[in-house]
Amino acid sequence: MNLCFTAPAFNLERTKNFNIAILYCLPIPMGPMNRTKPFIRTVLHRPCPAIKPRNIKPRDVRKTSLATLNHDVATLVIRFLYEYDPDSVNDLAMVCSALYVWARYVQHQITYINFTRGHALEQLHSISRNGFLPAVRELRVKVADRVKPSVDNIRGPPPKSRQERKQLKRQLEAWNLLCNLIPQMTGLSHLHWIGAVIPDPVLEYLGKNLQTRLHITLHHYTESHHSDAQRHREQLALLENLAANMSGSPNLSSLRISLENNAAVYAGEFIHGPLKQLLLSSPALRSLSINIHEQEWGCVTQDVEPDNCSFGLVNGEGPPNPLQELEITGYAWGVARQPATLAGMEYWQRTLDWSQLRRLVLHNRSAIEYRSIKLAEFLAPHLVALEEIDFRADGDQDDPQVISNFFNLLASRKLTSISLPFLVPPSSTATLAAHAATLRSLTIHPSPLTAQDVTLVRDSLPNLSSFSLVCDREDATESWPDETFSLLASIPRLQHLTIWFDLGPSDAPFKPYLNVSSADEIFSQLRQHGATQLQQLTLHSGFPPRPSKGFLATDLDNWDNRSSFVCKSTQDIHGNSSYQVSCTKLTRAENERLRLDAAVRAGEATNDMLAVIKNKRDANHMEYLVALKGPFTWPERQAWQERIWQERTRGCRTRLMEKLIG
Repeated sequence: MNLCFTAPAFNLERTKNFNIAILYCLPIPMGPMNRTKPFIRTVLHRPCPAIKPRNIKPRDVRKTSLATLNHDVATLVIRFLYEYDPDSVNDLAMVCSALYVWARYVQHQITYINFTRGHALEQLHSISRNGFLPAVRELRVKVADRVKPSVDNIRGPPPKSRQERKQLKRQLEAWNLLCNLIPQMTGLSHLHWIGAVIPDPVLEYLGKNLQTRLHITLHHYTESHHSDAQRHREQLALLENLAANMSGSPNLSSLRISLENNAAVYAGEFIHGPLKQLLLSSPALRSLSINIHEQEWGCVTQDVEPDNCSFGLVNGEGPPNPLQELEITGYAWGVARQPATLAGMEYWQRTLDWSQLRRLVLHNRSAIEYRSIKLAEFLAPHLVALEEIDFRADGDQDDPQVISNFFNLLASRKLTSISLPFLVPPSSTATLAAHAATLRSLTIHPSPLTAQDVTLVRDSLPNLSSFSLVCDREDATESWPDETFSLLASIPRLQHLTIWFDLGPSDAPFKPYLNVSSADEIFSQLRQHGATQLQQLTLHSGFPPRPSKGFLATDLDNWDNRSSFVCKSTQDIHGNSSYQVSCTKLTRAENERLRLDAAVRAGEATNDMLAVIKNKRDANHMEYLVALKGPFTWPERQAWQERIWQERTRGCRTRLMEKLIG
């Protein structure tokens, strides 16, 4: 006998305080085999009203409490907590209505609106309805180039399906709502705009509020297909319109340009046209990031002339005022497949004012004409205010002599942060010691450091509070570098430590494996060696893949075999310290399950832990298993992928049979 179960009665009036009510309909047996077909129906209701805070009173008036603080001081305290542990603010918001409003107020100080997804309209309505518009201090907006204030000005083909028209309508509603809400953000000081389309109401707001700083990020990718000529013309028109609107703007203080060229016919039009105009016509520009390069990924690439990967500044052209931050990730200084010429670098040195530059990031790309580290040697005598220097290199494109010359010629003696691809030669360590009084952060990557190198860093830089390094594992002793750990723990003021471990070949990863248990052991070992002041330890297994022409790099095949862990130290009101290990690739719920499973594997699980595990959903994706057990060998990965494929195939067959029977 077939039974048909219907959903229980659902009082819609009771759900008026919820945004969405979900009706779970019980499975209905169908057909001779009683195959069940569960389904879920979502019912939308009117938005929930804003939560009104109630007055809170301290439980003990003799002790300090958040309840005794005014709004401004309380938000400062919660802001400090939010910067250290964002998840703790979510827990704080669940205590009472007053703390809920304060916590949400702090969380909305930095707001991110993404128009490339479908939740922008609901997010804007929620911010406006709950009264968090005055809380916004920093607004980040990401838009698609086809979004415009009216349907007539939409870029790209018109929507065809009903769903596309509905999404477009909601996108336009969110667009217009954002234009109306930005003037109500009375505390807005930084507006980050990712995209080339800025609506006229926002431009009018910026013209009336000169204290609001505008940060523009432009991403573009040019292809070699001639069928995309119309698309490139439309993109060029958007950039030209943006450059015309931003000409002479006192708000534009930061410009990030990321352009990957794969078509010489289009490249020069973008770089020598609107992008160069933006650079030359922004009097308030203080931060500049340039990443213009030819395609580096994929199997089929096309050579692009370096002239189309540089601005071609001549005759005194350059930013109107001195820069405070400069980052050059990709920029062609020479001709194709030839060493970087000095003429372009000498022009930048001679023409631009470097007296206010505080941060400099230079990147040597794999192509020889994109090696920008040489620029630092030209600028060193003029960098009197430099505080942060970051040298990066792809592969073996290292310039030890150039970096040594830079530190010898550097006019500034107040560096607070240094990042190097390798440790400078011993003959030049005295130049690092010259910044020992001010240096707080040091990064050496990707060259590994030995125990002798760590000793040199410890003795030369006693005020170091943040250190990032690659630990040497080439000896393959299947043990952790305990001597290096002991030396790291002896750095007197070290608070933040980041360690990279080489993962090794994909068929036989280096042992011991880095997983949640070993990360816990490493942090405990550092604390036992005397690193009681260490607040955060970050551990990485493997390095990010490097760009590679032709076939994709083999590092990509091993990317899902990598893992990263963060160990944070906390302290309760009684002064007792503890720490927690989390995997950066997993969600908060998955990390909770990860710690429980690790305790079970170690034989340390209590009955309460086992009871919690039974109520949690299993997590068997590869990132979770790598975090729990460590990297897979190549045969293990093949076996795991085969098992997942069989399960998916079996599931597809089951669903197909249900459709056929139903």
